[in-house]
Amino acid sequence: MTPNQIARREKILRVTREQVARHGYESLSIRDLADQAGVSPTTLYNLFDNKDGLVLASLQSNLERIDRTAIEEGESVLDFVIRRARVTCTTIIEVPKYSQAIARLLFTAEPSDQVVQLVLATPASRFLRYNRLMRQDGTLRNDVKLEELARVLSGSNWATILMWMKGFIALHEFEREFLTGILLPLRGASTPNGAKAIDRILAGLYPDKAAALEGG
Repeated sequence: MTPNQIARREKILRVTREQVARHGYESLSIRDLADQAGVSPTTLYNLFDNKDGLVLASLQSNLERIDRTAIEEGESVLDFVIRRARVTCTTIIEVPKYSQAIARLLFTAEPSDQVVQLVLATPASRFLRYNRLMRQDGTLRNDVKLEELARVLSGSNWATILMWMKGFIALHEFEREFLTGILLPLRGASTPNGAKAIDRILAGLYPDKAAALEGG
């Protein structure tokens, strides 16, 4: 695409995220989106087929932004995984209606639908890659089944999102619950040194229980 086409596409996706965040998925109108983005409804249909395709493209763009997060110099893989999870939480907390719209698309999707690949299969593959790196650096034990652990971690993320959507977790508690859902399965699969590193992070999430965590 030309620079102008790329800029136009990014504007369309940004407006889509803003409109879904403001009004929710059900109230999203292709005509209103076209007006806000400064293009014709025909252009939107030519680029994205339908409303679902447009929302999924905006999701993919957002996920690609998070994927560009890189391991910082001197940072462990575990610390990177948690820092990246915090970025995800910030995105969810800042635009909860948008996140809820994506979740609803997932929960009603067929197994072959694109949203399933984007928000279930891809994160599981990513966790598998991180698990392999954490085994290499001594955080995870050699006997752990990394594929199963990756599915547990990805599933835990979505369980936390579902509990939040249904009112069992308040938005201000979301990040702590989301991170805990990653840390506890990892701790069960960790080496003694890995457990110490995980307990350090948990102590920061639960300062009232820090002494117990640091004591093992």
